[in-house]
Amino acid sequence: MTLVSLAHFLYNYLMRILKHKVGILVLLSIILIPISTVNAQTAVTDGAFFSITGHYVRGDFKNEYFSTPDYLLIFGYPITEAFLDPVSGRTVQYFQRARFDSIPSGQSAHVEIARLGQILLTQDDIPLPDLNKSGKCLFVEKTGKSICHAFLDFYLSHNSQVYFGNPISDFVDEHDTIVQYFENVRLEWHPELPYGEKVVISDLGQVYFDLHVGDPSLLQPELTNNLYGTSETISVQTSVSNALISNGDIETIDAVVSDQFQQPLSGVNVTFEVDRPDGRKEYFTGHITNPDGMATMDYPVQSMDLFSTAQIIVTAKYKNMQDSNRTWFRIW
Repeated sequence: MTLVSLAHFLYNYLMRILKHKVGILVLLSIILIPISTVNAQTAVTDGAFFSITGHYVRGDFKNEYFSTPDYLLIFGYPITEAFLDPVSGRTVQYFQRARFDSIPSGQSAHVEIARLGQILLTQDDIPLPDLNKSGKCLFVEKTGKSICHAFLDFYLSHNSQVYFGNPISDFVDEHDTIVQYFENVRLEWHPELPYGEKVVISDLGQVYFDLHVGDPSLLQPELTNNLYGTSETISVQTSVSNALISNGDIETIDAVVSDQFQQPLSGVNVTFEVDRPDGRKEYFTGHITNPDGMATMDYPVQSMDLFSTAQIIVTAKYKNMQDSNRTWFRIW
């Protein structure tokens, strides 16, 4: 058995256990689809919900947030809802590494990234100007500061003129950490981290909120009609009972449907499509998930060539939401 077949077998084995131990769903979701879960959360019509902090990003703030594919790296997760700031009179929203401000402009408004780096820069830090005198650097005439070394690589690779703003300090020593301030952010150098991860964006959104806002009620998760909230996206996982099977046997195909909170969804319409090795497609409709989010179909395997592979495509539809996934089995 190849490594691919072994991995497929182990995955299918866990999914079979899932029929009896639904709690494994959360574990499988975390292990198998961490990236797709985040992406699924963004694909909603009126807002994106992040269960890790319990907050939405909506409207123009959502458009700004997803204007970069590196939104989690640059902005982090939302830590508040949008709210009216009593000091500025503007609608704002805090993220781990940023704050978005809604700036009135005539009959509409536009979103700006708050200059938290400029606000939080102090004169107490110890400058390290010698680090700017060697190696590759980019001098920014507007502020008279340079970006050098790994900070420059990081800056250039993330469209940082737009999201970070200009550099406003040299390298400085802040609590034994080399940092540099930009208009909107602060970069930190962590040599102890793995290669490619040594430059870190500070959580200035959280820092500013704790220092100048400090209202814990604004950090409370946004809940709606139930403990977790309203299901706004769905995800379907699928598996077969036997990755290797013989003609004449019964293949059991499982589907597990969950929402953005990793909670099982019942009442979801599931369609099973079997793409046979000879090119024929078979469709099986009318399957509905049970309270555990499960739908199962038994498929009789017949008249398939030895060592050929059948592809399984499972599609789940719930209200105006849809997701698909696939698996396979091989004739052995």
